[in-house]
Amino acid sequence: MRFTQKLILAVISIAIISAAMALVATRNIISDALTEQLIERVKSTLPDGGVHIAGAIAAGNEGEILPHLQSLKNRLSATYAATLDMKGLVTSHTDVSLVGKKLAPETIKNIKRIQMDVRPLPTEETFLFAEEESSPVGEIIIGMPLDAVQETERIILNRFLAVLSVAAGFMVLLLTFILNRILSPIAFLSHAAEQIRLGEMGGQVVVSGNDEIGDLARSFNRMSQSLAQTTVSMENLDAVIEATDNALIATDESGKIDRVNAAACNLFNRERNSLLSKNISALFPVQSGIGAWELELELTLAQEDPVPVMVRARPIKNSAMVYAIYDLRDHIRREEERSVTSKLQSLGVLAGGIAHDFNNLLTTILACSSILSDSLAGTPAAEEAIDIQRAAENARRLTHQLLTFSKGGHPVKETLDIRTAIGEATRFALRGSNIRPAYVMAPDLWPVDADVGQIGEVIHNLVRNASQAMSNKGSITVGASNIRNHETSIEERRGEFVCISVHDKGPGISREARLKIFDPYFTTKSEGHGLGLSVCHSIIERHGGWFEINSELKSGTTFSFFLPRSENEPVIKKPPKPITQAINGRVLVMDDNVSIARVATRMLKDLGCRTDTAIDGAHALERIRHAAAMGEPYSLAVLDLTIPGGMGGQELAAILRKEHPNISLVASSGYSNDPVMAEPSGFGFDTTLPKPYSKDLLTRVIFDLLSG
Repeated sequence: MRFTQKLILAVISIAIISAAMALVATRNIISDALTEQLIERVKSTLPDGGVHIAGAIAAGNEGEILPHLQSLKNRLSATYAATLDMKGLVTSHTDVSLVGKKLAPETIKNIKRIQMDVRPLPTEETFLFAEEESSPVGEIIIGMPLDAVQETERIILNRFLAVLSVAAGFMVLLLTFILNRILSPIAFLSHAAEQIRLGEMGGQVVVSGNDEIGDLARSFNRMSQSLAQTTVSMENLDAVIEATDNALIATDESGKIDRVNAAACNLFNRERNSLLSKNISALFPVQSGIGAWELELELTLAQEDPVPVMVRARPIKNSAMVYAIYDLRDHIRREEERSVTSKLQSLGVLAGGIAHDFNNLLTTILACSSILSDSLAGTPAAEEAIDIQRAAENARRLTHQLLTFSKGGHPVKETLDIRTAIGEATRFALRGSNIRPAYVMAPDLWPVDADVGQIGEVIHNLVRNASQAMSNKGSITVGASNIRNHETSIEERRGEFVCISVHDKGPGISREARLKIFDPYFTTKSEGHGLGLSVCHSIIERHGGWFEINSELKSGTTFSFFLPRSENEPVIKKPPKPITQAINGRVLVMDDNVSIARVATRMLKDLGCRTDTAIDGAHALERIRHAAAMGEPYSLAVLDLTIPGGMGGQELAAILRKEHPNISLVASSGYSNDPVMAEPSGFGFDTTLPKPYSKDLLTRVIFDLLSG
């Protein structure tokens, strides 16, 4: 039963009880008033006959008493009239059959004056009289009927009840109105409070007065608004907690977990409900009783390897605790990558200088072997010349690997459909082996901006290593897929990437070996120089990507690398046309290495070009200006970028672009880290000729510029 119903019921009950009490009191008052009227009527009638009756009683003349009694009865319309002696015996009675009988002792009293005593009887009232100054001689009893009194009493009571009913109805209406005015705001407050209990914060009630109810409503509205703001803040905090990459766990004062975020569920590889109510000590050792603390430890989870974490504990209200668990695997991986990079850079300082000089030597060897193999074609000595050329090519590849460690090796990027490079590099790496490749390529693979030669070298290395891990039998899986990487804590790795992976079913790689896998000269094979994966690491890093390794002993290994997605469309290259004609033009070769200049001049003459050489920029500028003045300008100049102690090719190109804008300029260098080699057009060059170069490469570069 609601409060309103209880209040109305209580008021109605009180009203009914009050009305009943008023009715009883009213009845008594009416009864007393009517009885008093009868008494006054009797008292006004008795004086005429009462003295005679009293005298007759005193004289013993009973014959005179009865007529007087009969007269009193008639005049008063009484039921009967009677006299009693002082002993209580009926001496005279209008009903003669009662003469001589004794009335009850309680009806007789000693009377000293004329007075009246009322005694309630079922059908009559008895009145006793005596002379005021004489001794009592008897009693006169008048029996008055009560029918008229009772009828009058009933009529008056009925009218009173009618008035009382109307008043009660009016009171109920008035009470209902008052209760509605009082309780309606309370009902609104109750409904609004229930909405808050159900989670709908911010509900308001209408304030319609300045009384206590109005003050209560205003206080409720302020509380509701404050709760709504607090709820929004809590929801925002919950969203932040859920979105954070670090695991967060809150416990009560007993250590039971009462809250976890999604990162904690992912870290421990458990459902949220399985973590809640579990004691925190079941997940990792805790230090109790010391307030805030932090500790590095390794979690033994479902994974094969322990997970290194940093646990930071902070006390909150009522002895509860909150734990932040930081997964250190990414941090350790970054430190390992920095270590590898540092080692590669240290090696690159040495390798860069060595490789430049080595490339100059290889340029002479490779060019001379190309000329020699053409000259000896068809003779037994031609095979030896070809062997020299092959050895020089192998040395060139080794030099390229050394240069990759230096700050150079900058990729010459173009937009690629990487599937073509994957297929070509895989087929080349597996040539002559019994390994079967299985390709898993996304049909809508995104394009990438990459150096096709360098990426092909990475894929070649990975496929070759996978083949060797499987003893050249079985199959390997080469895949490419689109990755939206938004959950990582490493900012550089957030975004859209293309993932290229090579999976083998070999013996796997131990954890200790994985930590050193990219170190220069580290190898687990009996053959090889240990530079392959170091080169791959440097190439992918310079492409803005990274490597990941997943390996289980006796189950195999997956090497994956990630390249940023390109927003451009892939460039479709047409195959070069075969060169079947002589090249006409005047070419200047500037190089401080006399052997390179001489062999380059020899190859250019074989192509049909007129050639000259210069040892530095000043010498080359003098020749170009003189040729232009004589009306025989140079069509093309091959400029070495690095001239110790003299003007190099970059400085000379800036001058020539102003003085002789029509000359074609080719940048040549053994330093692949030179930015000119990556973006020649930005420095005034038309193209590049990296050292060491063969006759075929030189021919293609010259032909593309002079025949176009």
